[in-house]
Amino acid sequence: MTTKEKKKKRLTMNDIAKIAGVDPSTVSRALADSPRLPQKTKDKIRKIVKDTGFVANRQARVLRSQRSGQILVMHNDVASLSFPEYAQGIEEAATELGMSVLVGSAKQNDEREEALGRLLLSGAVDGAIILSGRLPNCIHRQSDYERSVVSVSQPLPDTDVACVSVNVANATQSAVEHLLSLSHKDIAIIAGPANTASSIAHVTAFKDVMSTAGLSEHCIVENVAGSNIEAGTKGMTRILAGGHRPTAVFCITDELAIGAMNKAQQAGFSVPDAISFVGYNDLAIARAMDPALTSVRTPLRQMGRIGAEMLIENLDSSRAKPESRTLDHELVVRDSCGPAPNRWIGVARG
Repeated sequence: MTTKEKKKKRLTMNDIAKIAGVDPSTVSRALADSPRLPQKTKDKIRKIVKDTGFVANRQARVLRSQRSGQILVMHNDVASLSFPEYAQGIEEAATELGMSVLVGSAKQNDEREEALGRLLLSGAVDGAIILSGRLPNCIHRQSDYERSVVSVSQPLPDTDVACVSVNVANATQSAVEHLLSLSHKDIAIIAGPANTASSIAHVTAFKDVMSTAGLSEHCIVENVAGSNIEAGTKGMTRILAGGHRPTAVFCITDELAIGAMNKAQQAGFSVPDAISFVGYNDLAIARAMDPALTSVRTPLRQMGRIGAEMLIENLDSSRAKPESRTLDHELVVRDSCGPAPNRWIGVARG
């Protein structure tokens, strides 16, 4: 192809895809060196790119499409230990599909949430992945916002926004029923702020399981202002100061569980002989604890990846809106759980 011919017809990614006999998204993944593509496919596409002189000009593509080429990820606390797992999955998928990622920390703050929401309304980003469980009001007021938003980890209340998550009720049930099987009766739950969708879902499921077992009066619910280790420490401090001490504690994040377990040990309670603990998410740190933390494993990285793929698919108005997806969870039993202390052994549940 001569220089004159190149000027006359600039190749596009669609042209490269036709030559290679693949989808344009496959070309994008190949240029991003996606590990999910066979090396043979990547080599073929790279050879075509080299032979044709094609250059993937992201800025020009953005100008032609009138899009930013960016997606926003909204999280309450980017310092949380679970966030990197979500972020890795999101970034992998976004990069493969030719998008970049902007991260915003909402911090449970209405003004901060609104400021982040306006990035979508202004066109600074093309879409948003909500990890915070809260949709900014400025987005909610817009028509057809559901084409540019996907929720990851928990559904957004009062919306039809596509979501990828696990079934919180079933996951909580798995944790609490495990403790019941070990003859625990006095069981506490340490949850985040009482007004968040995640805390409400966990606490509701916890109470339902305890009620079914005839143990409603043995429920101890402690809501804390956060989901990190410090919040877990404060929650356990308040529980131990009360008159109704539990023999087991379920926490809605591993970080809460670590803080609570450390506090119990510092107060002289043996784990699991005096108090058993169960966390949620099964982060790498759970396995490093002493004793190792029993936890509900949730596929955070996979949820992030699927969420990004769903959002980018959703941005194409010619395609059907993606359906919400529910992924599997798994209870991973380790040494932080044991039989209830003797005061409950042999006592029938209910």
